[in-house]
Amino acid sequence: MPKKKTKISVQLSKDILYFPGHANIVVLNFDTKSLMIECGRNINDASEIRRNAESLFNNKIEYVVLTHFHSDHTHSLPLFSDCQIIASDQLVKFLKAAKRKPIKNYPVVNPNVVFEEEYSIKEAEVEVIVKQTGGHTPDSSYVYSPKHKLLATGDNLRSDFLWGGRKSDPDKWISALKEYVDFDVEHIIIGHGEIMTKEEVNAILEYVLEVKKQIIEHIEYRTKEEEIIQKVKEVTPRGKFGVFIHDDTIIKWYKFWKKKMKIA
Repeated sequence: MPKKKTKISVQLSKDILYFPGHANIVVLNFDTKSLMIECGRNINDASEIRRNAESLFNNKIEYVVLTHFHSDHTHSLPLFSDCQIIASDQLVKFLKAAKRKPIKNYPVVNPNVVFEEEYSIKEAEVEVIVKQTGGHTPDSSYVYSPKHKLLATGDNLRSDFLWGGRKSDPDKWISALKEYVDFDVEHIIIGHGEIMTKEEVNAILEYVLEVKKQIIEHIEYRTKEEEIIQKVKEVTPRGKFGVFIHDDTIIKWYKFWKKKMKIA
């Protein structure tokens, strides 16, 4: 039989273990406990990640923090029923409303530490801040650890394109990006794709601000909806990844700002 493929891990520092994948996962080590950001879709992969991280750090994963409710970030929750699972109240509402089919041989597990807007985890000299900002989805949150100089953004950042869900709020998204570039960080773990630098995030922010400017102008000019995508595509993405805004999201943002500006 072929050997089972082992999940790739990257040790970014003595206290940070990063698992790149379809949805990126990272584990932060404290003195006597560890914290995991996201739990992924595949429960077998999540089991291996947990085993590897707890073995390396010789600590139990005590905390699991979720950035938003989508299944590629939350599906493996049943593996962490013995942990403090931290999520925003909006995430919990979305998760329960999704009514996903339980994983065979596992109980249904939901977050057991629920916060509104912001939550702080404190362990010895380490503080980790979890803040709901909205953006990609209304429940989108970031996780920031000053001690580890690490920020996890969930799907508010990807290295291919920006995509907003049904209730995406571009203004909250922009506000979140502005927060990101103000943090003192060395590692920015995004939802999907490579680790980013502040310079790359700032380049994406500049691009998004230019897109907003163009969309607002075309709303004022009464440009037809079908022309908006082509006009926005003329805005050149910035940075090494060339992150662009998905066509579907351009239309959502156009409709959002048009409604906000009360233009019929």
